[in-house]
Amino acid sequence: MPFQSKNGTLAVKQPEFKKIEATVKGGIALVSQRIELVSVDLIMDYQLGDTLLKAGVTRILLRGDAGLQPWAKQTLSFDGKEFVLCPESAVVAVQTLG
Repeated sequence: MPFQSKNGTLAVKQPEFKKIEATVKGGIALVSQRIELVSVDLIMDYQLGDTLLKAGVTRILLRGDAGLQPWAKQTLSFDGKEFVLCPESAVVAVQTLG
C-alpha cells in the first residue's frame, strides 16, 4: 500500500524555483511583478477534498517564488526519494497525467 502525506502537506519533488528578476533603473531596484509557475511531481499520494491524488501520475503547479518560503528549503528523504513538504495552500493547480 502506498504512503499518503498528511496534515495539509503534499510530498513533492524539490523543484528548481525561479529566481526573482530585479533590474536597476535610475539607481532604483525594480522587481518584476510577473511570477512564473513551476511544475513538480507528487511523491506520495494525497487526499485533496474528495479526490485522491496519486503519486507518479500527478503533477503539482506552484508559484515560482515559492522557493523563498522556509518549507521549500527543508529537504526530507525516505525510501531513497528526496522531497519537500508543500503546504496545500501553496498549490496553484493539479494535473493528472495519462
